[in-house]
Amino acid sequence: MTNHRISDQDLMQAAISCALENNTPYGALVVNVRNGEKIVCANTTSSGDKTEHAEMNALRKLNQLIYNDEEDLILYSTAEPCPMCMGAILWCGIKKVKFGISITVVKQFHGQIMVSAQRLNEHYHNDCVITGGVLEEQCFKLFKKLAS
Repeated sequence: MTNHRISDQDLMQAAISCALENNTPYGALVVNVRNGEKIVCANTTSSGDKTEHAEMNALRKLNQLIYNDEEDLILYSTAEPCPMCMGAILWCGIKKVKFGISITVVKQFHGQIMVSAQRLNEHYHNDCVITGGVLEEQCFKLFKKLAS
């Protein structure tokens, strides 16, 4: 039996594809690292609900994943999670977050509360590992093309 690990780049590409499904630059997914085939994907919806960010929508689908421990989960997002989303990620117990472009770059396209994901993490338990710059160029191009 082959143990093929899905790469960060493959998973971020999946988040980009998810964003494109709704013609938005925001896409997110959560993967169970114990079983990389178990993924939930979401994007920012256009329903008018200001809390329906891609990350929040992905978190709302966590019950679709089979996992024993939140430490088995990684959230991927085309953009650094905003304070609302990062707070929800921390409350859900997810221990790893990987994103494409930083909140500073996102601000070029949309208004933002300029508090980094890492800053929120430091005020929680500081046990979430946050990594930026995954397919950063592709995510930037996505925002440049689709952000209004």
